[in-house]
Amino acid sequence: VIFHTNDMHSRVQDTDDSGKSIGLAEISAAVKAAKAKNPETFWFDAGDTFHGMPRINVNNGEGMATLLNLAGVDAMTAGNHDFNYGSAQLERLAKKIKFPLLDANVVRKKNNRLVFKPYKIFKLKDKTRVGVFGLSTPETVYKTNPKNVTEIEFLNPVDTARDMIKKLQPKCDVIVCIMHMGVDASSEFTSERIAREAPGIDVIIDGHSHTELPEGIRVGNTLIAQTGCYEHFLGRVTLEIDDHKIISKKAELLSGDEIKALAKNPDAKILQELKKIDQRNEKMLGEIVAHSDKALTSERKIVRCQESELGNLAADAFRWRTGSDIAIVNAGTLRADLPAGNVTLGDTMAIFPFGNTVRKSKYYSKYKISNS
Repeated sequence: VIFHTNDMHSRVQDTDDSGKSIGLAEISAAVKAAKAKNPETFWFDAGDTFHGMPRINVNNGEGMATLLNLAGVDAMTAGNHDFNYGSAQLERLAKKIKFPLLDANVVRKKNNRLVFKPYKIFKLKDKTRVGVFGLSTPETVYKTNPKNVTEIEFLNPVDTARDMIKKLQPKCDVIVCIMHMGVDASSEFTSERIAREAPGIDVIIDGHSHTELPEGIRVGNTLIAQTGCYEHFLGRVTLEIDDHKIISKKAELLSGDEIKALAKNPDAKILQELKKIDQRNEKMLGEIVAHSDKALTSERKIVRCQESELGNLAADAFRWRTGSDIAIVNAGTLRADLPAGNVTLGDTMAIFPFGNTVRKSKYYSKYKISNS
């Protein structure tokens, strides 16, 4: 059994994302309960994990590393936003976690050597070998601040997947790839393309596109699974293996209620650690900086696809602060709702988690702009 998460973006409490997040303590308790019944159970994470919410961003993902260790994740790969603190910090986080961060297509520019461990082989009770490797999207070079990845480069994921399959097939009965690639048609490399052009992967645990796949997608003999984002669901892939061969594959998404059925009480150790994290950050993040008479949504389908109140407010704020005539805001940076009532510094950091810089520039036109 493979439980899987992706694009948590540091949503760790059941109150996150307007209460739609399940919560890391709840998921951890459910997976630990499942592992107690069946030791041949894994938890893999497909990235965009170390960055997102103020309580985690303030110490560059260190708190998330501690939480993941307590949760008992077995392996993960890096998403584009895991590089938001810079590649050197991600390397430090990879050393802090007690499980491998797998990435077979991230190398150092100066010597072409791998930055992270490319794969790990897990052994089951009947000596079945499960080879797991990781891949990160090449889109990272422009889907984080380019300054964050100046020392590294991302190899072609199709070619890398073929190399990994060639290396793992003689040693393993099952091959799993944890990748942060997604299924958006606008992406050059998608999990579907990799499954099609690098046959031999049994299961892909995917992320990046925030796509809910209730039963997964099948491309040839590959099952692709993804949960959406923000811990709205926990993914579960079940493989039946007989005589070292897969005889069936099933993907499903578990809701919060289904997770509570697996474990009634949240993981106490994670709840305790979350309390410590919030106590450390309370003074700074709790500072009241504004008041709003109404809540403004950051719903992805609204702020990225149409005019939105939150987008207008952000642009007006940039215009006011810089004294400019026009302000442009990247809608992809709007990541949390503005609450009704008192607005704290933590609320504003949640809306703009990436630490972007507002830049004012002058534009001279040979055309006159008419007020009409």
